Amino acid sequence: MRLLHTTKLVVEEFVESQSKSYRYAILSHTWNEEEVTFQDMQGEVPTYKKGFSKLKSSCIQAKKDGYEYIWIDTCCIDKSSSAELSEAINSMYRWYKEAAICYAYLSDVPPREVEDPWYYKSGFRQSRWLTRGWTLQELIAPRQLIFFSKSWTGLGTKTELLNLIYEVTTIDKDVLLYGRNIREALSISRAMSWAARRITTRVEDRSYSLLGIFDVNMPLLYGEGHRAFYRLQEEILKQTDDESIFAHCLPFGYSIHGIEEDPGSILAVSPDCFSESGDIFLYTRDARLHAPLEHSVYVPTLATNRGLQVNSLGCPCTHNYGPHNSIEVHGWLMILNCGMRNDILSRPAVFLRQLDSGSDRFERFNSAELLLLCGWKKIMSISTRVFRDQSKKAYVDQSVQSSFAPIRKTSASYYIRRAQKQSDSRPSPAMCLGQKNTKLRCSRFCTRSGLAKLERTGETSFWRPVQ
Repeated sequence: MRLLHTTKLVVEEFVESQSKSYRYAILSHTWNEEEVTFQDMQGEVPTYKKGFSKLKSSCIQAKKDGYEYIWIDTCCIDKSSSAELSEAINSMYRWYKEAAICYAYLSDVPPREVEDPWYYKSGFRQSRWLTRGWTLQELIAPRQLIFFSKSWTGLGTKTELLNLIYEVTTIDKDVLLYGRNIREALSISRAMSWAARRITTRVEDRSYSLLGIFDVNMPLLYGEGHRAFYRLQEEILKQTDDESIFAHCLPFGYSIHGIEEDPGSILAVSPDCFSESGDIFLYTRDARLHAPLEHSVYVPTLATNRGLQVNSLGCPCTHNYGPHNSIEVHGWLMILNCGMRNDILSRPAVFLRQLDSGSDRFERFNSAELLLLCGWKKIMSISTRVFRDQSKKAYVDQSVQSSFAPIRKTSASYYIRRAQKQSDSRPSPAMCLGQKNTKLRCSRFCTRSGLAKLERTGETSFWRPVQ
């Protein structure tokens, strides 16, 4: 680890054990033109560069606060060394967390005397710093963080601006304040939703900037494109059984260069696929005991030479779509072991279709939709016993192997509907799934997104939106 001396303006190198003995400040910022690099600091300090003013001001502030050293990514990392860059990126979250103080420099925000950050059209709310991928971990990790305007005047601390930051980013307040372990306290999908729509210069950095947040490590392979996000999810699945990682959908009109419109993947192609999954929560251990997803023998998610082996609850389903529901697709509903924050009786589910008749290969059908299995209270009355000899193995496209444990046949009907954006409060029709030959059949498909409350009507096992 390298640190910049705040008085001498000299970059000094420390081994890990030495750096822990120093209390250092750390800078969080967005890159602009003519930043001062590590190579620039090897000779005479380049005071002519535009980025020198930011470097000098951060050193002055750190020295004023009593810190002899400060870490700045532009000049403390030798980016010409791929090994050093990989080590720095895998360690960066920890470096921000261990820093005594973090300065967040917002180069596009006016001083507090000019504009109140709480103003609904304030520069703070629209700051570029709040839209970048790397600054997400730089916002969460530090114990003490101070925001500075473009003139290096204080805007407030993370604690003072807590409610404002929550409004803009939707990051949980206890995560911002206390740095709760995200993988243990929250669902993967909720944490991923914070990264949705954030921007990085290189597509791979959208994944690499999340390594520290999910407490995983992996080698950096620039040039792999969106494959980096697949690798990130695979690393996360090695350490958790949180099935909310499968609760994603392609945003409307979303397209990625080099990725077909519907990739048919059980894994997401980008953090943007979790933009509407922030309300999905992970069931607590007690809640899971009452859900019919517990198998007699727990099978963890494993990475194999055929992909990811996933153990989940599923039921056979026939899906009709197209003009007059004339197109029929046979497959399985993969019911995820998580719930909706504002609809605890529903379960997220994804529809998997069989690639060929009699084949053991499946793919996710219509990745643009995340389904909700409604009326879960009725399903919970079904015996939770699982017959192991009835489990069905499927190889899902994108090299994901799944093991489904079918729910028992019952006279009840099940219903699924789409997940909805939080801002859309209008009711939406549900999709009724009725029993037919022990399989679920889709009788009607949602025409748009909606998360309306549902009510039971008579004894006809039909659900309709509450007006």
